[in-house]
Amino acid sequence: MAEWFKDGPFRTQTKDRRFDSTSGIEAHRGVLAIGQITCNPKDNLVLVQNSTSSTIQLTIKSRDKDWQLNFLPGSIFFVAPATSVTIELSQSFSFLALSIPSKLIKKNYAKPITPLVGQILPDPFGMQALPALWQELDYNKPYRRIQIEGINQILVACFLNTLEHLAQTSNANHEIRHIVNWLQDNLHKKITSAELSKLTKLSVPIFQKNFKNTYGLSVSKYITRLRIQKAQKLVLEGRENYAEIAIECGFHDQSHMTHIFKKQFGCTPGSFRNSRALLP
Repeated sequence: MAEWFKDGPFRTQTKDRRFDSTSGIEAHRGVLAIGQITCNPKDNLVLVQNSTSSTIQLTIKSRDKDWQLNFLPGSIFFVAPATSVTIELSQSFSFLALSIPSKLIKKNYAKPITPLVGQILPDPFGMQALPALWQELDYNKPYRRIQIEGINQILVACFLNTLEHLAQTSNANHEIRHIVNWLQDNLHKKITSAELSKLTKLSVPIFQKNFKNTYGLSVSKYITRLRIQKAQKLVLEGRENYAEIAIECGFHDQSHMTHIFKKQFGCTPGSFRNSRALLP
């Protein structure tokens, strides 16, 4: 199992035997360098956590699909059993990884896992807390094995709960992702959650919940982000009429756009453009 990562600039991988258990879960820590590597966990499910304080740009390629991912600090991606993927890294990063035998997953989770590969997970199951937990274990006490097994069971249960949540929302999320394309084409309009929910054939509360689960923002905040991104692009392209930009991007007026610019960037649109012009 120590050979998950192959064929690339894989620098270090250290098995942490303090976390070994009769359930077969293993813990590894290491550093992945810039470049391309292959991950093949064979008959294990591997969780890989970004242990740095920086967001890492990842490209994950499988036989059928490619994913461009923003790998946030503390977040997790996973590789399903018998699934080989290629990972392209834009920068090196340190990681914490857990290997869970597929038999533990199959015993408690009957649904297919592979369709969920390529999604970045939050850390609801405490991987970030593992180093601290390891420090607290008393390796000279006979009950240490019970402690480790208890931690293992909690990790697997919480991970499976996360998978179940992803499976329940994946179909709705597919429809919601189509909404983003519609939004980008209609930012100049007044847009409401009620209107968007009709496009997805979901009730307003369910649409709002699924949207936030998918993008991490409420509908209104996400629309504002799209509008400010479009305004930012137009301002940097040299458009002089800020009132027209405001209307084109769906703001109430130029004053409204300026208020959002100040909140987002700490300056007016004009100052924003000038400051970017001064960059080398």
